[in-house]
Amino acid sequence: MSSPREPGAIRLALAGRVVLVTGGVRGVGAGISKVFADQGATVVTCARR
Repeated sequence: MSSPREPGAIRLALAGRVVLVTGGVRGVGAGISKVFADQGATVVTCARR
C-alpha cells in the first residue's frame, strides 16, 4: 500500500541536481523555484529585471 501524501503534493528526487528556472524571481517561477529548492535541488534563477 502506498504512503499517504498531501493532496496535490509532488515529490521529486532532485537532491544533488541543478535546476535553471527562467523567470524565477516572482510569480509562478518563484513558487516553482521554492519547490525545487525544498526538494533538495540547487536552483539557479534568471529574469530580465
